[in-house]
Amino acid sequence: YRSSFEQAAVGVCHTAPDGTFLRCNARFAVIIGYTQDEIPGLSFHKITPPEDLAKSEALWQQMLSGTTESATLEKRYIRKDGSLTWVNVTVSTQRDSEGHALHFIAVVEDINARKESEGRLAKTAEALRKSEERYRTVFQASLDPIGICRLEDGKFIDVNEAFLKTMVFAREDVIGQTALE
Repeated sequence: YRSSFEQAAVGVCHTAPDGTFLRCNARFAVIIGYTQDEIPGLSFHKITPPEDLAKSEALWQQMLSGTTESATLEKRYIRKDGSLTWVNVTVSTQRDSEGHALHFIAVVEDINARKESEGRLAKTAEALRKSEERYRTVFQASLDPIGICRLEDGKFIDVNEAFLKTMVFAREDVIGQTALE
């Protein structure tokens, strides 16, 4: 058990019902930037950003009351140096024979790389949306007739208003047709 606890590739910690960390493995210490010896006595309240605390506290209360026995959430921790780190935490309740919460076991995975990728993807998607918006504006506002055809079969996939006015066609008469039809 101790070997599995200490050598796990994810952070593992045991937490008292009041939110105080009882013990943790080395990986958890690395994730939050403390030494293993500094963690017992800290609480999840201290390392959770104030704006995120209500969500964590509500989940904690559900687990204490027995409404839920385990939960998974993405959250941020405040590292010892003050920086924020993203984690995915899965917590389960360990109860005594009378159903009282003895402690909680949390498995903590560092998800900073994934969050950074999601952020880059969101920025790329926004840049693409803006580029598409600019293209649409230029395409539709152009006074020159513009028709866009697929290379493989020459069928029109889009035309601008100037094209329709010049050729005296309705959009539905052009889209899907070739210039030869």
